[in-house]
Amino acid sequence: MVSAGWGWLVEAEDFSLEYVDCRGEVHSGPFEAMWSTRFEAAGQVRTFPSYRGQRNFPGWYWAATSGELVGFESWVELGHLMRLDSEPDVVAVAAARLVARWRGCERRRTGLGR
Repeated sequence: MVSAGWGWLVEAEDFSLEYVDCRGEVHSGPFEAMWSTRFEAAGQVRTFPSYRGQRNFPGWYWAATSGELVGFESWVELGHLMRLDSEPDVVAVAAARLVARWRGCERRRTGLGR
């Protein structure tokens, strides 16, 4: 059990990941079962919205690390992508490749780097 600092306890089985493989099939399971998954090879689980009057700045960044375009939703994310891309220990960079879920919270979270 882990205390999240908000007065409630979190169990490892409360967390799960969901991703779409390169064939378009959806996979989900606990964090422990996903350690070996190459999320950079997975498909995007969502798109980056773009509309008139939008306050953030979505776009695409050419990552030398992966040799492909990586999407971002803001200049803050672009800065993180550029930093990850310049680190020699980083072997892959991806955006919107997974959904992290946990019981008791309906918010969706996505991963950025690996």
